Amino acid sequence: MYGDDTKYKPINLVLQITINGKQADAIVDTAAQVTVINFDFAKSLDPAIEVKEPVILRGAGKDNSITARYTDRVAIKVGKTETRWRVIVADITDPVILGLDVLQHIKAVINLVDLTITVDGEKLAAAVLNARNDKIKICRVKLGKDVIVPPQSQVHLQAKLSGDCEKDIIVQPTTNLKGLLMPNILSTAEHQVPVSLRNVTDKYITLKKNCNIGTAMEVAEVIEEAEDCPTLTVRKLEQLDPGKDILSCIPEHLQDMFMKSKKNLSFDQSRELAKLLVQFQDIFAKNELDIGHFTKIKHRIDTGDAAPVKERLRRTPLGFEKRRGGSLARFIE
Repeated sequence: MYGDDTKYKPINLVLQITINGKQADAIVDTAAQVTVINFDFAKSLDPAIEVKEPVILRGAGKDNSITARYTDRVAIKVGKTETRWRVIVADITDPVILGLDVLQHIKAVINLVDLTITVDGEKLAAAVLNARNDKIKICRVKLGKDVIVPPQSQVHLQAKLSGDCEKDIIVQPTTNLKGLLMPNILSTAEHQVPVSLRNVTDKYITLKKNCNIGTAMEVAEVIEEAEDCPTLTVRKLEQLDPGKDILSCIPEHLQDMFMKSKKNLSFDQSRELAKLLVQFQDIFAKNELDIGHFTKIKHRIDTGDAAPVKERLRRTPLGFEKRRGGSLARFIE
């Protein structure tokens, strides 16, 4: 696929499957229309498979075509999903090439960010092979504790790796970080890696402990000089007032109290105060009619032997009808 003089080397996505009870590392190839196994792997299957009429595979081999043969239906097991499918036996170097026919039949979903393949709700971990057929180690990047990211702000923290890597790693964010931005990171292969999370929303975002935030992959090769590499030029930076960003996240009925309270506070202290006000905003009255409803404590009123007081219903005087209507409307609002 690549010439010897290129600086970019191919990598393959590999998934472990079972064919007629024998395990194999299959190359996942969505460009291959059919699933192919080589002759040596076909001969090792027990029971042996019977080959059928010859066919010609276009776009494969040195001459852009090779002669192959159909087989009977074989049992292909991917994770917990098993199916029977006709495959092709050909003179190829890899034991198995898992083609688009089987992938579409089992409704496989390939995620190149997490390097997983989901089949019938089961998420299977795939591996990556470099040009020398060496496996590139991949592991998950998870949080070691609960993290709260304030609105319109960025936090720096240490995340943990779910496995051990020997070489330097590249950390890529997962796709489920809704409302958060996380850059790709190049780091040393240590148990903890530094990550940055940017909240671009107007709400607090909480991530739980052991939440998967990215995937770490070993660096396959370092390219000294990249040809035709695009460059970015920063022409202007605008400085924003961080105080306004914090104020916009605080409820309107608490903004005046926040402005009076933060006069002698630093920016970090003001942000912590804003965080507390937003978190406990429901304990502050929004207006004079917001008296709340507290149900945590119940108590009895001992009236002794006193008889209940009964009074006849009284009609609201006409002079108070308009005032009562206005009060009810304010309560409803």
